[in-house]
Amino acid sequence: RAFTAAGAAGGHRLCVVGLLGALIDSSALVHAGALPPASRAALESIARAPRTTLVVVSGRERALLDEWFSGIPAWLAAENGLWVSDRTQGGAPAPWEKLYELPAPEGSLMPTVRGVFKYFEDRTPNSFTEVHESCITWHHPPPPLDHVSQWDAGDPGPPGRAAQVAVPAAGAVDISISDFGAYMASQLHAHLIKVLGNSPVEVHLGGDRVEVRPSGVTKAQVLECI
Repeated sequence: RAFTAAGAAGGHRLCVVGLLGALIDSSALVHAGALPPASRAALESIARAPRTTLVVVSGRERALLDEWFSGIPAWLAAENGLWVSDRTQGGAPAPWEKLYELPAPEGSLMPTVRGVFKYFEDRTPNSFTEVHESCITWHHPPPPLDHVSQWDAGDPGPPGRAAQVAVPAAGAVDISISDFGAYMASQLHAHLIKVLGNSPVEVHLGGDRVEVRPSGVTKAQVLECI
């Protein structure tokens, strides 16, 4: 309401919104079957306001954006901007346009990344991995308050070459429960940087997730297209 009222007498406005952290929490995403009604109502109001263009940018796959944002007159950008679709004319379904032709990754790259993510997923409560067409993301929602991490001092470490994960020694109490997910995310990020080396991918650490995606694909470049 504040956004639409503020620009009622102004020029054309561009409103860019992300999905995770803005419209829905990542902790609720895995159980969500649709966009929260309050978020959808707010987007509808912004998208249909005079002289306003709404852009929804997400790392999620095209199918989910098709389902969740059906009928909302907006630009949609999926897979961090790899795909865009212009729905501004009434919100009707429209074809997806691929903005980049990605270099073919090494044949063993994705299995290696999945193996590393699985290692951290098994050791971080509530964490989960999502595999999309062009990227793979590890999420670490806050663990239950009564969780106590148990570590095996003989743990061989995650898959990959020339990298070791700094895991607390058995019995150590160096990391609070609230910081545990963030700690594991930093270790995962550091490990992937070493393992992937000069592969044509980027490793992104932010919020409550770690993402491996093709180099050069950014949400910011979606705006240049629009």
